[in-house]
Order: sequence, then structure tokens, then C-alpha cells
Amino acid sequence: MHQRLRSSFILKQEKQEWQRITSDTMYGTFFSIYAKFNYNESSSSIPLSCSIKIQNFQGAVTLGITSINSTIKLIYDKVINEYVYYIQIHLKALQASTEVNNSIIFEDFRHDYYKKDNSELGCLDNKKLLFVGVFYENLHDEIDLTTVDVNTLPFIDTARYLRDGNQLHKKELSSIFNQSNLIDHGGKCEFKEPVIPVGETNEITLSYLKARPCRDLYVRFINEK
Repeated sequence: MHQRLRSSFILKQEKQEWQRITSDTMYGTFFSIYAKFNYNESSSSIPLSCSIKIQNFQGAVTLGITSINSTIKLIYDKVINEYVYYIQIHLKALQASTEVNNSIIFEDFRHDYYKKDNSELGCLDNKKLLFVGVFYENLHDEIDLTTVDVNTLPFIDTARYLRDGNQLHKKELSSIFNQSNLIDHGGKCEFKEPVIPVGETNEITLSYLKARPCRDLYVRFINEK
């Protein structure tokens, strides 16, 4: 059911308002993330930059934005069997950075192995959904789990570690999906397909999007009338 839920984002060139693209709870804080897409020309449907804003609503720990990935991927989503735009936003706890603007480019991960798609790359319209990946920055330096005294740590990064009495366990997202080729961490993740031979000598690796079992809403773009 949850993969069929949609939130709406009205595309506007002028007098833009902040519109929600995802919500989550981490470190006991509930927050929402809002966006604006910025264009150079009024006739363009391909944005050149993106502004992201976070609002912490409930909870003692403040989360802030550290960055937006400059690349938005057009990538296959195996949950809904469609190509979606995938944007990744980096957050960090105990950081009061509420707004970030960054130029963006679009990268094409389409391949006929999944599905043929001839739509224009970078064009935001109601034909493509947006999925927001949230990456939580590590609050600790690299921890040696065999020697660390948990009781000396004033704060446990619960996005990455689990306290178990005097022990600290690292959360392994790859064990959730039984995959060893995890390439993104932090609650949501992206995997790579096995290498597939093409011709006699060339090989390619097909990328696809996958996330934690209970996904956030997909964003459906609506063109302003």
C-alpha cells in the first residue's frame, strides 16, 4: 500500500513556495524537508538548481542539511517498476543548518534491460516521480568496536550504531537485504546489479534504486495551469 502513496509538487517558475518532498524521524526528532526548483528561463522544464529547507517539528535533537548531491539520477525503481528521479540529501544531527541551495545536473541510468524509455532527461513533469534519499552523516569518528568503552561516549549515533549494555553494534543495512554490494548508507540505500556481459569483451553494471522496506512517499510533479 505505502508504495502507492504520492505527495504532490506543483511546478512553478515564479512566486514559488516551499513544498514538502519527504518526512522522517531520526534521533527522536520528526522533521520534514521542503524544496524549490530554480530555472534560468521561463520556458524551460529542466531546472538548473535546487533549494532545500528542513523544518524540525518535534524532538530534542536538531537536524541540519549539510549538502545536496549535485547529480539527480534517472534510475530504475524495482518497487514500482518505473524510472524515477532520485535526489540525495545529506543531513547531520546537532547541526543548525536549515537551508541549502545547489546547482544540479541530471545523470542517465536508463537501460533497455529494465524498460525502454525515451523521455527527455531532466524534464520535470507528471510523467516521472521523484524519490528522495536521505543520508545521515556519521557523528562519530571511525569507532573500533572491539575496544571502545560505550560508557565514555556522551552520545550514540543511533542512525549507525546500536547500544547493547556495554557493547556497541554497527547497524548493517546490507544484512537487511542480504546484499554485499551496498554503496549508499544512512537509512536508504542504492544497490548495483550483477555485472552483465555485453558482446564478447565489454561488461556493464546496471544500477537500480532500492530502499528500506517502508519507503517514504513518492513525489508526483504537477505542472502549473
